Amino acid sequence: MVKLVYFLIMLSLIVFLSGCTQTVVKYQCVDGSFVDSADSCSAVECQTNCPELDCASCPSKIEYQEKIVEKSVEVIKYQCYDDTFETSKYKCKSPEEVKLDSLEEGKHGEITIQRVQVQLANLYPTRVTVENTGKESITPKFDVVVKKGSSTVCEGSPMIDEFTSIQAGESITGEFTVMGCMFESDGQYTLTVDLLDSDYNKLGSDSEDFTVDYWSKFI
Repeated sequence: MVKLVYFLIMLSLIVFLSGCTQTVVKYQCVDGSFVDSADSCSAVECQTNCPELDCASCPSKIEYQEKIVEKSVEVIKYQCYDDTFETSKYKCKSPEEVKLDSLEEGKHGEITIQRVQVQLANLYPTRVTVENTGKESITPKFDVVVKKGSSTVCEGSPMIDEFTSIQAGESITGEFTVMGCMFESDGQYTLTVDLLDSDYNKLGSDSEDFTVDYWSKFI
């Protein structure tokens, strides 16, 4: 009797488990419905009148791409009158501007004796060059001293000269005459000329040796 009960129980469990594992299969058709068999789906016709693509009617698309290109550049430099370098010759200062820049502030000048003339034991017109080395104009004046050794033979300022106002950076060559400068003996003499401005301030000086050979003719 007990064995019969166990058999019935096992049989019930087998039937129960078999019913729990049963799988139901469904098919989804093209129209979205679900059926028990694929043959139950309605027939579908393929579309044959597909539209044609017209690429010409499509809007144009422009793409920009940044590109770095290395290019050698020739740089030309001009050497100016003041020894500087510029990319354009028109940026260079003129020779006159360079000279003016090099001048000293205020009144300055230089004097150079070009020729000493002696005739009949007298000092004749002396030729000098005066250069204005300052940025202000000057009207040159002169002090003249003639010596033989340490002895002063004559001195004074010229009575006559050929000089007028000299602008900054300019130079003038001319002559002046000192009256009454006579040599009583032959020998070596020294002429010294001081350059003065119109206020009689000394700007420069120059000296020149010369020889008097006149009186020996009468011995």
